[in-house]
Amino acid sequence: MRARNALESAAAVVALCLLGAQTYAALGAGDHLSALGAALLMAGLLVVVGVLWKQGSNLRPPGLDAPTSEQIAFHRRALARQRDLLRAVPRWYLGPLVPGLVVLLVVGTLRFPLGEGLPYPTLARALLLAGHLALVALVFAGIAWLNARAARKLDAELAAIDGA
Repeated sequence: MRARNALESAAAVVALCLLGAQTYAALGAGDHLSALGAALLMAGLLVVVGVLWKQGSNLRPPGLDAPTSEQIAFHRRALARQRDLLRAVPRWYLGPLVPGLVVLLVVGTLRFPLGEGLPYPTLARALLLAGHLALVALVFAGIAWLNARAARKLDAELAAIDGA
């Protein structure tokens, strides 16, 4: 868990630096909407890292001289905690990123150069935005599904512990 938290945090630091530079450049260019989107995405990343470190960190294990039943109970609590965190990924991991992503996608779509003489440019932009949002939704659904599958595997481990 510690390695996963460190990896996720390092990725967040890199993303925060890039988004911070994007926010700074956008503000310098007077592009307040892009700056807002990047800032919202940065705030979402901070929420994700905060939850990960608060809820996803290791519990304090019992001492080596603790009875076996206490060791098993500790292991069960740790697995249940990770399972609950995996089940809630759409709420704490994906949800905080949505506002910033939506703003950036809308701004990008509105600024995307369309071909000259397009008969329905507003419709073309709406379809382009819908496609981008659908792609993000598909990726997010995949992430949620993978995490739900991992939670089910932990459920099986918990059931094995309870059955022993």
